[in-house]
Amino acid sequence: MKIVVIGAGKTGSQIVEGLVAEGHAVTVLDKDPRRAERIGNELDVLSYAGNGASIAALRGAEAQHAELLIAMAESDEVNLLCCIVAKRMGIPHTIARIRNPEYFEQLPLMREDLALSLVVNPEKITADEIARVLLFPSASQVELFAKGRAEIVACKLPAESPAAGKTLIEWGKITGARILVCAVQRGDGVIIPRGDFAPCAGDKLFITGATGDMARAFRKLGLFKSRAKACILVGGGRIGYYLAKRLCAENVSVKLLERDAAQAEHMAELLPAATILHADAGDYGVLLEEGLGNTDALVAITGTDEINILTGLYASRQNVPKVVVKINADGLAALADEAFAKLDSIVSPKRLAAEQVIAYVRALSAAVADEKIISVVHIADGGAEISEFVAAQSAPYLHIPLKEMKIRRNILLAGIIRGSKVIIPGGETCIEPGDIVLVCAAGQRIRRLREILV
Repeated sequence: MKIVVIGAGKTGSQIVEGLVAEGHAVTVLDKDPRRAERIGNELDVLSYAGNGASIAALRGAEAQHAELLIAMAESDEVNLLCCIVAKRMGIPHTIARIRNPEYFEQLPLMREDLALSLVVNPEKITADEIARVLLFPSASQVELFAKGRAEIVACKLPAESPAAGKTLIEWGKITGARILVCAVQRGDGVIIPRGDFAPCAGDKLFITGATGDMARAFRKLGLFKSRAKACILVGGGRIGYYLAKRLCAENVSVKLLERDAAQAEHMAELLPAATILHADAGDYGVLLEEGLGNTDALVAITGTDEINILTGLYASRQNVPKVVVKINADGLAALADEAFAKLDSIVSPKRLAAEQVIAYVRALSAAVADEKIISVVHIADGGAEISEFVAAQSAPYLHIPLKEMKIRRNILLAGIIRGSKVIIPGGETCIEPGDIVLVCAAGQRIRRLREILV
């Protein structure tokens, strides 16, 4: 597919990298000549310096031949204008990054008029992911599928768990719940396990199941932690706004620290249910005064990765039960995950935004019209991915028991959602037309559900 991306910043670059890996022909347009040249050299894509809202600049980049335009410029207004111009040029599909809460909240009323195929809000996506982790703090990552009916959670297996060292077949007897370990991250490798696999202490597990079964299973496995009732947020930007609003709606007590006085005052107006403090979290004495030692969770979401890491580490040393930090730089995220094991959860807005765009592009490029891909989530530091498909009405994988199906190596069906029922697949399970099917694949990309077959 021929795709034009406007903006080569952090999020735009991450999206371009993902699209190139998917085999698409990508052209990048950025107003900064140095940034345009850098991404062209690093990712071997066509790149131009110019204004993405200018018809002349778009024609110079031959955008009129594109099937999709993705607007990731810094300004929401520019992104909207880019998409309107793209539609006038005949580009059939457009995606815009919209970050301003005021714009984002009124987009449902305007999306059709603005001719947007998809709206991406990295800060809102990030806030939602953090909220899921805080409301289910046993996990370092929680991903919802089938509109919340099924979920995949990530957690490290502690040595004191009664399941450590036991096979997954034995796990079923321990938990008494229908869950499935669909992937295991051990060191630098990712394992798609069978029933005779025995997870060890320190393994990072990715577990799928019905939402109602997870808490019960985690209790039996010795992994359960009570949901956060009080939380300290460090950073009063857009993520802080979306997250505080969500947590207050869930009756979580929220204290938000923001060092800029004007922004703190603005947040106090927007979030009357939260406690907004004008304070610098870099002064750790302030955190202690505001009850860090008694809080259930700390979330560091300032605009500086290094501050987030250090604040998170300090909170961990104060034995805060749940610590979440935002890190956008890939190198820092990998370093923090490896060297600072006390950081429970690391979130990356640009990664989450890229995953949303990649899922949409895969859906557009799928050759089988009725075999839809709904979402794609990368797990295990990108070593595996979970894809959510809708089974076709006619396909070679239908009505065949899984034990008789020839499935490619390092692929596992992690769950099937049929109506309101969540099915943990077994040997006798069959895929029926219209089922939502979760596929876990290590070291490979699955663009269509039929690609699971040998």
